[in-house]
Amino acid sequence: MIIGLFTRVGALLMVGNMLFAFALAHMGELFSLGQMGGWALELQGMFLFGSIAIALLGAGRYSVGGISGRFN
Repeated sequence: MIIGLFTRVGALLMVGNMLFAFALAHMGELFSLGQMGGWALELQGMFLFGSIAIALLGAGRYSVGGISGRFN
């Protein structure tokens, strides 16, 4: 994903990974707040929603696959 090859597939794998992490390890903390008052799963949520955004948007113009490349 870093260089832009098979970015959408990699992002979908990350989405699946984060959904399993939520289901297996963090189900008890899903609706709880952390010590500072924020969502307890803020970092995991950032990885989940960031990978969803990358899966929907693709790698971008400056990736190895290109904006409409075969491997994007």
